[in-house]
Amino acid sequence: MRARTFTEKQIAQINKLSKEKLDARSQRRVNALKLRSEGLSLKEIQEVTGFSLVYTSSLIKAYIEEGADAVVKNKYGQHRRNLTYEQEEALLAPFHREAEKGEMISVKRIENAYIETVGHSIGVSQIKLVLHRHGWLRVGMEYQINARDGSYRTPTRLRNRSTMWVPGDVKAFEGMTEKLEN
Repeated sequence: MRARTFTEKQIAQINKLSKEKLDARSQRRVNALKLRSEGLSLKEIQEVTGFSLVYTSSLIKAYIEEGADAVVKNKYGQHRRNLTYEQEEALLAPFHREAEKGEMISVKRIENAYIETVGHSIGVSQIKLVLHRHGWLRVGMEYQINARDGSYRTPTRLRNRSTMWVPGDVKAFEGMTEKLEN
């Protein structure tokens, strides 16, 4: 099997790509190509990048046959989301205002508003991820302390209840702590 070599034009493109600001995955792939263009063997590239011999070989083949897009473009990208960050903020805004007034906000209420906005059902865990992404905090959870090792756990009877959440900023959280103490 003969080693694949790059043309002068391809080497120039690889050098240009290595200087561009790319995401970490793409940068690692371009780095592997750059090392190959400098004459390193697949085994040496494997030691430097951590890529397998087969992956490095297929990466070089993809670049030669399909060009830079085959190496630079991520095929996975971001997680699919139903709403953009700004749309999520707009959805949470009325709940944020309620929390600032000292109201407790349940995940179920936010989930219902989310479902109404996107037009299809979603899991509660998705709402919790949205709330976490926007800096909301879970409050009001009761825990039981294990007598043997001192660890905490949520009692079974509380695990399935709607958890209360508040925005993470101090202004909204101050009203919540008073309500929890009562």
